[in-house]
Amino acid sequence: MKGAVVTVIAVCAALGGTASRGAASDDPPVRLPQISYRLDVSTASRLCVGRKLTMTAAVVRHDAPANAQPLVGGILSQQGDVPISATVADPAVLGPAKVLEITGWGNVAPPADAKFTFKANKPGTTSITFKASIAGMRDSGWPGVLADRNVDREVRVRDCWFKVSLASTWQVPGPAGIAVSGGMFEVPMTRTPSGTYEGSGDMKWGAVTASVGTCSGTLTIGTSKVALTGTIDDEGIVTVKAHYDSAPLAIAGTCTNLTSTATPSSLLIEGSANSVIRGTVPQSLTAGGQLNAGEAEFSIQPMDTDAG
Repeated sequence: MKGAVVTVIAVCAALGGTASRGAASDDPPVRLPQISYRLDVSTASRLCVGRKLTMTAAVVRHDAPANAQPLVGGILSQQGDVPISATVADPAVLGPAKVLEITGWGNVAPPADAKFTFKANKPGTTSITFKASIAGMRDSGWPGVLADRNVDREVRVRDCWFKVSLASTWQVPGPAGIAVSGGMFEVPMTRTPSGTYEGSGDMKWGAVTASVGTCSGTLTIGTSKVALTGTIDDEGIVTVKAHYDSAPLAIAGTCTNLTSTATPSSLLIEGSANSVIRGTVPQSLTAGGQLNAGEAEFSIQPMDTDAG
């Protein structure tokens, strides 16, 4: 019986000691971080009819420290495997009507952005609603606030056209110091039903010569045509080819008279559908059977016409 009494006293002492230590503890309560998710979507750049548009969307997890304001501090990281849908309000302007993608799919090292591709069908303004199905990730064991997220992006499709300017110069070797120049200013290129771009301009010429001994003369070159053809690729790069017709050439001088033609070589130039591009490219000139080196300065200026 004495042994039993001792045992009860020992157990009570142990329990009392444990309770006493818990009551006296000053350790703060454990506070878990706040976990939330957002949907990030890229913006749409200037879009021409017939061109493709690629947009990206990503689900981003935010871990805020305890007692911190939402989205202040903490750690950001992208999340994979989230279904994201993109629905176009007016598929006649921009198609297709709906696209579904999953973040991280088709990439070697997920998570990664989901990529959506659309095509501009006609001028106008529409919107795309992106929806990330985050609530459904509860079944995958995601912690934190799990609520679907929507983001709207406006897209403006334009009937694009361009103004092209070209200015060419050549120096003809020889004692006469002949310099030839020609150019055209702001020739419009418009879209054809097939989706390419075309335009035509007049090449205006000029020339200067110097006297050689007792010989002097005048060099004249008549107006000629320049045909422009072009395309816009999916990245918005405008490629223009300029083809020059031959121009009549005549030299009237005290020592000689000559009639022939002047023909500049064709040019291939590139620019952007979203900004003015200027540059210089080599260009040769065949005149009187002689090939002369020179160069051409160019500019491509994007223009557009809104629907209606």
